[in-house]
Amino acid sequence: MTEPGELTHINMWGKYCISSINRNQYYVVFVDDHGQFTSLDFTKLKEQAIQSVKNYITCLKTLMLVELARAMINAHELPEFLWELAIAHVAYLRNRAFTSPLGGYTPYKIWHNNKPNVAHLGEFGAPVWILHQGQANN
Repeated sequence: MTEPGELTHINMWGKYCISSINRNQYYVVFVDDHGQFTSLDFTKLKEQAIQSVKNYITCLKTLMLVELARAMINAHELPEFLWELAIAHVAYLRNRAFTSPLGGYTPYKIWHNNKPNVAHLGEFGAPVWILHQGQANN
């Protein structure tokens, strides 16, 4: 069985002879192979299907970031207002993770043409101590 977002079947339907109430005459259907979840996008022109696919892919990527961020926040029982930092951390990690479509390279390697340094990475939500510079210990 596939993972959510891993394999999507895409089909376009139209041209319907009567425009819809929103003046659309086509629709693009996206069926995720995992669980058969169905998404739709309605378009006025056939040529808009390409943008529909781009939007769907962007939505999948964003949804995956949010799900991972929520998991990190929940795993450490952190306050929800840290969502921005969690999403930034997920994006940072994804750019440094190997991915099959890139032939085993990381997005960072492709973008910057050098191997990312991950030695500094720690677990999200791990306790930290802040040292104020110039503060004397009494």
